[in-house]
This record gives sequence, structure tokens and C-alpha cells, in this order.
Amino acid sequence: MVKPAAERLATSLLLLLLAGQIVLAVANVGDRYGGDEPYYVSKAVYFVTHHRFPRATPHEVAVEQGSEWGTSDWRPQGYPLFVALCSGGNVSAASLRRRVTAVQAFLIAVAIFLAFRALHTVTDRSSVRVLSALIFGVAPWPFEFAGLIGPDSLVASVTAIALYLLGRHPRSVFLATLLLTTTFTFRPEMIVLVPLIVACAALFQEKHRLRFVLAGGVAFVAVFSAHYAYRIDFTGQRMPAVFGGQHIPDRGAFDWVNTWIGTEHEGYDFVFSLTNGQTIPPLPDRAFSTDMERRAVASVVSDIQRNRTYSAADDAAFETLAHLRAREHPLMVVAARIWHTGHLWINRETNSQLLNAFAHLPRPFRRGVLGAILLLKLIVLGGFVLFLAQRDRRDPFLVLCGLYIVARTALVGLAIGWFAHRFVVSGWIPLLGCAIAATANFLSRRRPLADEISSGSFPRSTL
Repeated sequence: MVKPAAERLATSLLLLLLAGQIVLAVANVGDRYGGDEPYYVSKAVYFVTHHRFPRATPHEVAVEQGSEWGTSDWRPQGYPLFVALCSGGNVSAASLRRRVTAVQAFLIAVAIFLAFRALHTVTDRSSVRVLSALIFGVAPWPFEFAGLIGPDSLVASVTAIALYLLGRHPRSVFLATLLLTTTFTFRPEMIVLVPLIVACAALFQEKHRLRFVLAGGVAFVAVFSAHYAYRIDFTGQRMPAVFGGQHIPDRGAFDWVNTWIGTEHEGYDFVFSLTNGQTIPPLPDRAFSTDMERRAVASVVSDIQRNRTYSAADDAAFETLAHLRAREHPLMVVAARIWHTGHLWINRETNSQLLNAFAHLPRPFRRGVLGAILLLKLIVLGGFVLFLAQRDRRDPFLVLCGLYIVARTALVGLAIGWFAHRFVVSGWIPLLGCAIAATANFLSRRRPLADEISSGSFPRSTL
């Protein structure tokens, strides 16, 4: 059993580190919007002003139906509602970002603290308990997108809190499922994972399993109904699709960069530069399978630079190249999909607020710290591999965490084919929990052997 003094030390250390993470996130907010942020902000501002969301324009309906080219309004509106609530009616850029960042960072801290508390039965070693608090507190990855007006940070905190409730307090199944279900109103692909997680949690219920499933089902239907009511109001249709189709003007370009092995920055920065009028970065040689493909891409890029716009014809050209690669080099496409899935986790990303905090430090020291963070990431990922290798699957919380990480990774990387690492940021808190628990379990199993050897009671004939 962990000594009370050691537990207080571990808890105090964690709270201090989490407070520092929140301060870093809030202190590094900006007042400019980029990426998808203008979409969420405009929806939130409209809701604050009109107390409802706008209805689809004829063009948006046509794009959603695929009859016109452009960007469809496919996103659910749970996150714009969250931003509107955070605003408190003040939608100025500086105030809005600061408020959203503060709430998101705080929720991440709450989720980490609950995950830390959930592991109090994993080990009886005080040193391991303090070390777990240190790892939970310094790990930068859960906080990476806390300062972004986008749904990934909120999905991370809400998911981790829901996993904690389902794994440690199953009687709160209605509240836990309600929280978990709201995540598909932030990111639509979460609708696939909610039933899987709740069904797995039900398997741990020896009594009242049917009641557990019914309570979870009612919570799911409640959120689903609210979302579908929005879809009816938005489209003006009686039976619209649950989500609008993800029609984007650069779909062909994304499909093409998914066919070759590269990093997130190589692929995504190239695509974004095509449509944002930025300088188009050069591509590595491994992006091309033939000289014909290289010339075709160069021709499209030249056309974009000459016309200063990205057209439907340009995107169709990339789509053609993607289909050609899939037909002529299918194994290369499969290898790229597997590589990109692993790259979701194995990368050098940290978070911007940490980088900003270290920006004015001497370069050798800064590089050393960043190297240590990268080493910590590899150790944590190794700990999760150890968790998967262990056969003890009796802890509901850890099993649900492990299931979520594997399912989320497979869904995002293998099934959908996204390889931006922000799409798995919601897995970092569960992953930290699994890795720490597995390592603690591994050490506890080795301790009796070490104790026997040190005491001299271990049989010499077996040494």
C-alpha cells in the first residue's frame, strides 16, 4: 500500500505540474485564426447572436449532394456550441481564444488527474506512484491542441473522463455514455467508437448487465436525437443523412499524398499550400513512382501557380494519379497506409506552448530537453506495447483505455486513412494510463525475485 505521505506528495506534484501546463497554454494564446478555426468561430458567433445555427444555403446543399464542387458543411455542431458557451457573449478574437484555451486546458487537467487516481490500486510502491505523477504531469501531448479552436482537445478530455466513469464507476453509466456520446457531435467518426466502448464496459458487469446496456442506450439515443434534429433543421429535409458527406475541394490531393510514404508535414503541408496560396514546398523523390507521375504533378503545380487558384480540374488530376497508383502499385499503397498509421504516434511532435517557453533558452539546453521529451514518448509507447503483451485483462478501466487506443488508431489510420497526429490526441491520456500501469505491473512482478536475491534466500543452483 502506498504510504499516505507519498500519496500526498504524488498528488501535490501532479497538481502543481498540471497548473503549470494550464498556465503555459493560456499564456501562449494568439488573436488570429487559422485552419478550420474560422468555421467554428463563425458558427459560434452566429449562435451567440441568433440563439440558433444557420440553415444550409442552396450551394451548401448542392455541394453536400455532390452536384457542385466545393466544401460542404459536414461538421456536427457540438463544438461550435461549446465555443459559444465558452464565449460568455464576448466573441472578440483575443477573449474568445483565451476563454476556450482555459476551459480546454482545464478539462484536460481534470481528465489526467482522474486517470492518475484510477491507477492508485495498480501499484503499492510509493516511488512508482510519484513517478507516475511526474509522467502524467510533464507529458506535453495531451495539452498539444488545448490552444486551438478545434474539437480535438475537447474530445480528448471528455473521452478520458467517460472512460474513467465507465471503468471505475459503472453505476454512472448513463452520465458516462452521455458524455462519451457527445464526442460524435464534436468529431463525427466517434459515433463508431461509442457503441464499441459501452458494449465492452457491459461485459464487465456481472449483475444488471441489461440495465447497464439500456441506460447507455437511452443516453446514446438522447444525444443522437438532438444531433439529428439539427440535421433536419439545417438541411430542411425530413430524412437527411446523419452526417453530411465530407466534400472538400482538395480531396484528390489528399488521396494522392496518402499513396506514398511520407511524414505528416510532407504530405499535409503540400496539400494545404495548393489551396491556401502559399509557397508550394518541394516533394521528396519517394513521392513519385514513375517519371510520368513526377511530370504530371509538376504540370498541375505549374498550372496552380500560373492561375493562382486551385480548380476542380487540378484536384481531378490528383485523383486520377491516386487511382493510377492504387491500380498499378497496390502494395505500395498498403505500405503507405500502414506507415501513416504508425506515424500517428511515432513522430517528433510536442506542443506549441512548450516550444514557445523554450524558444529563448540556449540551443543546446533546448535541444536536450526536446530530446528527453522524445525519449519519454518512445518509452511511453513501449510501455503501451508491454500493456498489450500482458495477459491480465481484469481491470475494466485499463481494458477500455486499451480498446479505445487500438480502435481509434485503426479507425483513423487504417480505415479512414488520415495521418495528421491531432486525430489521435484523444488517445494520449488513456495511453499514458496503460503504459504506466503495465510498467508498474512489470516491476512489481520482478520485485520478489530481486528481494530474494538481495536477501540471499534465492537458491544458488538456479542463478
